[in-house]
Amino acid sequence: VPGATPRRITDGAGQYGRPSFSPDGRWLAFTGTDDMDLEAPDDDLWVVLAGGGTPRALTVGYDRSIANGAIGDTAGFGGQPPVWTPDGGAVLVVVGRDGEAHVQRITVPEAGPGTVTPVTGGQRQVGAFAIDPTVADGSRLAIAVHDPVTPPEIHLVEAGRDERVLTRFNEGLFRELALSLPEELSVTHGGVPIQSWLMRPSGSATAPGVRVPAVLEIHGGPHTMYGWGYFHEFQVLASRGYAVIFANPQGSTGYEQAFTEALRGAWGEVDHPQQMAVVDAAIAHGDLDPQRLGVAGGSYGGFMTNWVIGHTDRFRAAVTQRTISNMYSMYGTDDIAPISMRHELGGAPWDSPELTRRYMELSPITYVRDITTPLLILHAEEDYRCPMEQAEQLYIALKQLGREVELVRFPDESHGLTRGGKPKHRIEHMARLVGWFDAHL
Repeated sequence: VPGATPRRITDGAGQYGRPSFSPDGRWLAFTGTDDMDLEAPDDDLWVVLAGGGTPRALTVGYDRSIANGAIGDTAGFGGQPPVWTPDGGAVLVVVGRDGEAHVQRITVPEAGPGTVTPVTGGQRQVGAFAIDPTVADGSRLAIAVHDPVTPPEIHLVEAGRDERVLTRFNEGLFRELALSLPEELSVTHGGVPIQSWLMRPSGSATAPGVRVPAVLEIHGGPHTMYGWGYFHEFQVLASRGYAVIFANPQGSTGYEQAFTEALRGAWGEVDHPQQMAVVDAAIAHGDLDPQRLGVAGGSYGGFMTNWVIGHTDRFRAAVTQRTISNMYSMYGTDDIAPISMRHELGGAPWDSPELTRRYMELSPITYVRDITTPLLILHAEEDYRCPMEQAEQLYIALKQLGREVELVRFPDESHGLTRGGKPKHRIEHMARLVGWFDAHL
């Protein structure tokens, strides 16, 4: 509004976002936390009078974050603000939980916390939804939902009625394709359960009883989660005869707060042994060839790919995407590092000799001499979350050490290349990744 002055609505300290006004304009709902000490605090759903005041948490005692950290390679999912029912009696949100993502209904009483009730369920992920404004209690809504073998489609959910599929955009194509449905694995490391999955090669990609190569995929974040959603990259690898292993080690969202926070200040140190335990379990579970293993990941998954091959030689090929190699230099070039890394490690790298040492201990570049695995680096030139210099440092070091490494730069692309990049670049990116594993596994 021209000439208007911004006014603070909430009292006290907190990190809040995604505001949404109630239909009568009386309340403002939003998600966030008043705990400023945690690196990845669970979000609550809050309300505050639109005129300002002290926020009230509606989800006190709920054991998951009021957020959807599910990750895939389809665009447009995650981050939807809370949606009020037309009568103002409740708010609907998408919550990621144990690899699933579902709509939850949270009542808004005049005082105290609300009641959380699931609206959708099943081994799938809801990415977005819209309420029918003509139904006062919000019990009729459209959802965009996907599962490991079905890209997003629109479904109609109505209280007391069977869910209806409204769109089948990919039905004709998918009748021609054989897709791989993940199997959930039972993995525990150090007494900590790690939710994990194994996708076997799809269709006739391999003969029965033949040991197959496998690729460990590591998610970004690190505070996100894999799960029961569609992931095109995984299906392409499965169609080429690879098993795909993926997991949510500590640091992932969708679990209790302590599980997510356990990675703080210990990137790679906590989750690397957990990832290796998942690989071991996958090999024990099925016909996988332990001599033909690959590893890949992007963003934090790129960090972990670098970390893994700097700490073990069990993988014959690796693809690091949107990579992180040097935590010290990233502090000064990454768009969020001056905030996120202060929380993660307790300060800037130059604040003390101990912090300088710790930043470098957690930098994959420190272990570059130990990397012997052939490595492909795929990086977007306009990536400000994982800057281009991170890829360049790793590439130059490996070249000077005489290791097998290739760097592919994608011009005019950002951190979201694999989800929202130009189609020609997304195709090239996928072809390079698959081609690297085809050549080495």
